[in-house]
Amino acid sequence: MLQAPNTLADLDRLITLVGQEREEEIRQVACLRPDSPELAEAKRGLAILTQTLAALHRYRLALEGLLNRQ
Repeated sequence: MLQAPNTLADLDRLITLVGQEREEEIRQVACLRPDSPELAEAKRGLAILTQTLAALHRYRLALEGLLNRQ
């Protein structure tokens, strides 16, 4: 299980990992046939990764803003 990032560098690494996983999922979804039973599950996984990546980016922006105020 992943731990919460302690620094912006840790958060950047986590964003990179999730981004890479999302890109791999995009490639897998693109290879599936439209009538494939796995397509719906793959699309759900892609949606979760996309939402996670967006949340991590928002968290990073907020954290960076807080650090800049100090």
